[in-house]
Amino acid sequence: MELVKRKLTAEINESLRHFPVVALTGPRQCGKSTLVRYAGCGK
Repeated sequence: MELVKRKLTAEINESLRHFPVVALTGPRQCGKSTLVRYAGCGK
């Protein structure tokens, strides 16, 4: 299955350049963990 590109990916990466920790909140099973892995910061 192909992932949909998200606008938040760039914002997450930009925030991580300035801050050591970035919180990503949302309802259960909405794709938070998948978004973090896709953004490249879940290594």
